[in-house]
Amino acid sequence: MQTQVSLRQRLLDALEPLHCKHHPLIHAWARGELSREAMALWAKEHYHYTKDFYHWYALMIAACPWPDGRQVYIDTIAEEYAPGAEHKNMVLRFAEACGADPSYIHDTRPLPSTQALCNWLELLTSRGRFLEMMCGQTIAQESQSVEMYPPILPALRGQYGFSEEEIGFFTEHIGADTEHGGRALDVVEKYARPEEYDHLVEMVRRGAEQRWFYFDGIYVQGVLGYRLGPPAIP
Repeated sequence: MQTQVSLRQRLLDALEPLHCKHHPLIHAWARGELSREAMALWAKEHYHYTKDFYHWYALMIAACPWPDGRQVYIDTIAEEYAPGAEHKNMVLRFAEACGADPSYIHDTRPLPSTQALCNWLELLTSRGRFLEMMCGQTIAQESQSVEMYPPILPALRGQYGFSEEEIGFFTEHIGADTEHGGRALDVVEKYARPEEYDHLVEMVRRGAEQRWFYFDGIYVQGVLGYRLGPPAIP
């Protein structure tokens, strides 16, 4: 008799092939092969990818009919934008440790691949249904930190010699995004109707594709040397 696969497992299986822990940028980083300029470029792009998350979270809260689903993003906003400990400022601190000017990072435009990811998230959160948003953003993208950042921590501490304060963004998100991803899976499992399962699995796949393409842009410019947009260190 064929064993029925749970919705949770189907969502995780859709993410796995395009999980950015498999991306050559992360592999090179874990081996200590990225230049500081390339790491600063990652920080620049991540800053522009995440700096407006509060806007998308607000749209997700407004679209959610269930209190426990809304609470996921109310709590996330409180963590991400806590006064004096905003996560986007942790990214800028890392960029500065790599040799970039935080003011320049803030003012310059992102790579086209990063802008494409932001545009996709804007469309998703302004036009999609809540469970589509949760699958395409939180499960497909935000939850990746849990497995993506631990392999690069030894290189950040060892080969590159960053302090714990300078790499605080990475250590903070390993714990925080474990909770966010798990709670999102719980909510989707609880409220998704069987006729929605295939579509929600596809939304995870699409969200993972978008984030993989975002990493492609950083890799093409930061590692392969083909300029796509403004560098992190002019």
